Amino acid sequence: MAAMTPTCIWPARALLGEAPVWHEAERRLYWLDIKGHRLRSCNAAGMDRGVTDLPCVAASLVPRRGGGFVVGARGHVATCNPVNGKLGNLLALETDKPANRFNDGKADGAGRLWIGSMHDPETEASGALYRVNPDLTWTRMDSGYVVTNGPAISPDGRTLYHTDSPARTIYAFDLAADGSLGNKRVFLRFAEDEGYPDGMTCDAGGRLWVAHWGGARVTCRNDDGTLRHTIALPTPFVTSCCFGGLGYNTLFITTASIGLAPETRDGDPLAGGLFSLTPGVSGLPPAQFAG
Repeated sequence: MAAMTPTCIWPARALLGEAPVWHEAERRLYWLDIKGHRLRSCNAAGMDRGVTDLPCVAASLVPRRGGGFVVGARGHVATCNPVNGKLGNLLALETDKPANRFNDGKADGAGRLWIGSMHDPETEASGALYRVNPDLTWTRMDSGYVVTNGPAISPDGRTLYHTDSPARTIYAFDLAADGSLGNKRVFLRFAEDEGYPDGMTCDAGGRLWVAHWGGARVTCRNDDGTLRHTIALPTPFVTSCCFGGLGYNTLFITTASIGLAPETRDGDPLAGGLFSLTPGVSGLPPAQFAG
């Protein structure tokens, strides 16, 4: 088991930093401040910073094959123009659930979008996992989640990981070539002192890297769930991570300040910051949504 020390490359004070994704052509990292309604970007060193205002809460920053990104919002999945922050309604979903909004999402190698919804007040299990095909047809693949997180897809495309954060549980599914899911199973349950599983990514070797909300760490898990590495963060609310940079050998980590009590916020200047480190393994380019 190895311990690693990350560096804060942008003390952004984001309310809810999330959804980091590396843009290879631009050599930039993009990430969201969901509750701050902002799209942020920077180079691998955290400099050349850009901030674009968004019109509403937007989560799940997924590259789109036709350019720009896809985000999840309330009642719909939208396109996102990173230059001006404009959102375009791509697909209406869950318009009958006004207390829900979309949260984390990823594309798979076939160009399909996997995106989860959540109950925004975080009290009811009204969230679900959806598969959106490139032709914008969609299927509800699983349900009964309070707060969906992840997802992450193994490098061979055969396993999909998905999380219900309040349940402290990461599930694994067998992912077939046709996009069907099977063999849902518990991959990992967090102990109370570990916080809650949040955003995740896989490295090129198939290991799963998981952000711990309230646990002040990112852990790396082998494909059997056993602990391989622990990365301690100096702030508790760790939200997500991704690989990027030269050779995809840098791990970028987002955090939040929104969970801090007012009396402790001033004493944690790195809350909501963007962190990075070189963990000795590499990731893969993010898959793009083909719709």
